[in-house]
Amino acid sequence: MRWRLLLEEFGPTLMCVKGSNNIIADALSRLEKAEEEFSAEAFANELANEEEEFPTGYPLSYKEIAFRQTKDRALQNKFRTQPQLHVKKPYTFSDSTYELITKNNKIYVPKYSQHKCAEWCHLTLMHPGEQRLELTTAQHCTWIGLKSTCICACKRCENCAASKKRDQKIGLLPPKPNPEIVPWHTLCVDLVGPYKFGDPKKPETHIELHSMTMIDPATGFFEIVEISEKTADIITNWLELHWLTLYPWPTEITMDKGKEFAREVSETLNNEHDIN
Repeated sequence: MRWRLLLEEFGPTLMCVKGSNNIIADALSRLEKAEEEFSAEAFANELANEEEEFPTGYPLSYKEIAFRQTKDRALQNKFRTQPQLHVKKPYTFSDSTYELITKNNKIYVPKYSQHKCAEWCHLTLMHPGEQRLELTTAQHCTWIGLKSTCICACKRCENCAASKKRDQKIGLLPPKPNPEIVPWHTLCVDLVGPYKFGDPKKPETHIELHSMTMIDPATGFFEIVEISEKTADIITNWLELHWLTLYPWPTEITMDKGKEFAREVSETLNNEHDIN
């Protein structure tokens, strides 16, 4: 559909051509696949090589699974002792056919490739969760400990750890002290910080941020202003410039007992603005 919308901009005429007559376009599906042909002699030579590597990065190719299954002694033992449960079935890719050990009609992934398989599926499927990754992988593959392997793959993913939501909650917001409070009646003032940025060893990059918050508890409206120092005169000045000159004067202001809110602040607000 996307291709059609893109091509309709040029006003083409769409015509249906049978595959038997569409020789040129059909030739694209006849090209050789990325996985090269694997003869029986070459397969025997690769089985003899303990350090065989598969540089494609795809851990579920029939070629690699067949090789890893042969090297997995525990799986080979199960195949010999439990022939009714573990059965070999042919799987064809391109022009090559591989005999793979299966369990309940699902490919049994050898131990060497289990973590690679779970991590590859987790990355390719756009970082699904533990349960979805397990159910999706179990549609075609199986091994003992599939669930724990999928859980480990999700927990070891750096992208998931940095971006996915967490169930941990900090806590509930405290109830308003006076539910009948009206807008602009009370103003809550507090200081936050300092927040440090940059390298303390490099003065040109080191920054400390001090801020003052002013919140109307009735409406939730707030203002944040950066302050240079945590002194009473500066706080009074910024409070007057950023709140009292812009919004209706509150009847009372709520502050904590920090040294920044000294008697000077209370006296200034009471004398000049008649605020308690």
